[in-house]
Amino acid sequence: MLRAALVLLGLVHLGLWGAWYVYLGGQACAFASTSAPCRLPMPWTLRGEDLLVMVAVPALVPLALFGFALLPRRKP
Repeated sequence: MLRAALVLLGLVHLGLWGAWYVYLGGQACAFASTSAPCRLPMPWTLRGEDLLVMVAVPALVPLALFGFALLPRRKP
């Protein structure tokens, strides 16, 4: 039961991260220059601080949740 809850929480976090990433990209386009078309960059094309803040740190939460879900059970 706990494993299923951890996996579900990890999947919910991934969905929320995707929505947040698109929202943040839209905000960047809204305040960018209007002379060029604005496109949402793919997460793997980001560099430096953008990669850290928008991809690496949010990816740690579902990785930890999935990791805890895969840990073997301890017998009491």
